[in-house]
Amino acid sequence: MSARARFARERLGAFRELSVVAACRAVGVPRSLYYRKTRAVSESEIELASRIRVAQARIPSYGYRRLAAALGEPEKLVRGVMAWHGLLSRSKKRKPRTTLPTYVLPNSNLLGSAHPRVPGSVLAADVTCIPIGPRYAFLAVVLDLATRELVGWALSWKNDLMLARSALLLAMHEAPLEPSWIHHSDRGAPYPSPTYRADVTSRGGAMSFADVGSPR
Repeated sequence: MSARARFARERLGAFRELSVVAACRAVGVPRSLYYRKTRAVSESEIELASRIRVAQARIPSYGYRRLAAALGEPEKLVRGVMAWHGLLSRSKKRKPRTTLPTYVLPNSNLLGSAHPRVPGSVLAADVTCIPIGPRYAFLAVVLDLATRELVGWALSWKNDLMLARSALLLAMHEAPLEPSWIHHSDRGAPYPSPTYRADVTSRGGAMSFADVGSPR
């Protein structure tokens, strides 16, 4: 019996007054673990499981195919032992995209390789995602490139125009902006939108977009 199945059987003993379905739901395991038959585990299987654990600790990224090749064992055998002993790795949750590209006119990069020296002359905006439990939250930030100071930020479960605008409006309120200042960002969907552009130009700013495939 696998370690997970043994754990489930032990926990299920505390819910004898419930049905199998309700007890499994309370413990958080599938019913198949309750009905799984026990079987004898050979010494060779225990030894192989130990070797797999050692290999996984050394190379965590290896799946059962690479582990089988590294250990010189058949893939089917390695996968079966890993499944029975709860050693199969779970697939990583996919990180959401924070840049949803939209069309921007060529030669829209007003910043180039220049390094701003005057505070309030260039604000740079971007969005990143932060894992919070099983979900991702989105953090929009606006930096003053001259001082490297965070002048605007916003946090949301949605990566949308409202998130980007919230960070921008805070930045324009907090930062002392120079005449003809520049707003620089990637080509992500919120930034080229008419509403976002209007926010920037209403305060005398000009929109600048990084070149394709470049962080600047």
